[in-house]
Amino acid sequence: MNSVKHLRFVARLKAWGQNIGFLFSWIVVLFILAIPLMPFTIIAESIKDSVVVGQLHMFVSIILTGFIWSRYIYREKFKNIGFTPFGKSGRRELLWGLFYGTIAIALGFLISYSAGVIHIDSVGYPGDFLISIFIMILVAIGEEVLTRGYIQRRFMKVYGNFTALILSSAIFMVMHMLNANLTLLAYINLFLAGILLGTAYIVTKSLWLPIGLHFAWNFVQGPVFGFAVSGTSTGSVVNQHFVAGSDWLSGGAFGFEGSVPCIIIVLLLVLVLYRYHRVKNLYSVQN
Repeated sequence: MNSVKHLRFVARLKAWGQNIGFLFSWIVVLFILAIPLMPFTIIAESIKDSVVVGQLHMFVSIILTGFIWSRYIYREKFKNIGFTPFGKSGRRELLWGLFYGTIAIALGFLISYSAGVIHIDSVGYPGDFLISIFIMILVAIGEEVLTRGYIQRRFMKVYGNFTALILSSAIFMVMHMLNANLTLLAYINLFLAGILLGTAYIVTKSLWLPIGLHFAWNFVQGPVFGFAVSGTSTGSVVNQHFVAGSDWLSGGAFGFEGSVPCIIIVLLLVLVLYRYHRVKNLYSVQN
């Protein structure tokens, strides 16, 4: 092994160690924060209240772990992970993400509805609508900071964009393995969702586009159109039910992410990001 290959091997080994260390640290922080949050979890009066506490717990633990690692391990500012200045460029990226996520799920709903595999029972304003928005914001920011801002970014520095994208997407899929109602199609779509969000991060070098896309995808899928969100049901504007045996087209109990149309839509979105944002140096190593 020559010196260049040796240095590359060491750098990659270090990146794996850092990412594993980061995930382990996050789990430790998660358990530590569970102690002061326990009383709030116990007194939560409804499932929705407990979900809010749980997502706050998850969000705070990710952000706190991120701050600790940025300052004491990586010796850099927390914003360097992808929180570029929220000026005209940042707002534009966030809006594009919201647009992409909304269009994708609206198209998926239209396909399922037109095919007759989902039926609308009623339409109305759910009482927990604002709470759902809050939860979806926490999920989008927290998961993007963890998966793209730290894990993918660290791999990008030693493997290059393409390999880092594959690795971080696989980890993103594994992180959802405990979700309810998982199917083979759901696993495929979770991996492809990681590819989509990771591509959004690569093309902009920023978290705003993936955060906007992630939020809109989850929010429009669940609280708006009434699909389950990665296996979790929410209150929704559109109350619908899917036809038994149509899971491959409707997504079934896992939600739209468990369907074949989702695969097609996600791949089309990846292509749009690749072409429209003109990805450069996809195989290069980021500094």
